[in-house]
Amino acid sequence: MYAYANARQMPRERHGGAEPLGRALRMAIVGLSLVGVFIFISNTAIISSQAKEIYETMVHVSDLETEFRNLQIEYSTRQDLEWIQRQAIERLGMIRPDETQIRVVNIPDIIAAGESPQSAATGNVELVGEGAGT
Repeated sequence: MYAYANARQMPRERHGGAEPLGRALRMAIVGLSLVGVFIFISNTAIISSQAKEIYETMVHVSDLETEFRNLQIEYSTRQDLEWIQRQAIERLGMIRPDETQIRVVNIPDIIAAGESPQSAATGNVELVGEGAGT
């Protein structure tokens, strides 16, 4: 064998598995990093999609709440007797009957006499019961 004066001049011995193991480890780290980046990007896309869906749902709920308030206002308006009378006159062309067109029929008297309310009433408009003329 040769005698070397210093250790730097000695030929290096290659150990069969040391270098390929380091290369495999680096490749595994790079591969896992790429998988991690892919998972991060896909999760970000999913979260973004869900955030958009949540926003659209909130806008839809807001629109429905506005529509509900408007319907409540319309409902309360249509419960007003003056509004109903005004609509009957303006839109349907109805008129209030005068005193000659109203006949007040007392139901208990008709039943006691054995008549039907239809045969007892005369005139163009029939209003039956107390306060029918008011």
